Amino acid sequence: MVVLCIRSVLFCMASLPSIILWRGTATGLALRLGLALFVLVAWPSVMIAHWLPLGLRVPHASEILAGELIYAGILAALLRRDGRQARRRLDAAARGMA
Repeated sequence: MVVLCIRSVLFCMASLPSIILWRGTATGLALRLGLALFVLVAWPSVMIAHWLPLGLRVPHASEILAGELIYAGILAALLRRDGRQARRRLDAAARGMA
């Protein structure tokens, strides 16, 4: 459980720049972020594990994909609105400096 909490915090921190700078819809952010996290988690642990039977790799990869999409959706829903406000503040500060 502790490892999952640490992983979640690390993924959230790594995702924050994308969330803050994202200019598209929250749904698009959730899908793209979920797929990126899926590749980070599933590729090394499941897809390259050629010694595991395919009947085990496919369902486990599907489970990881669903989990990462849900996680990314939660991040997008919770942090997206604040990300827009932060981006506006950054843009306003940049205009003020120019």
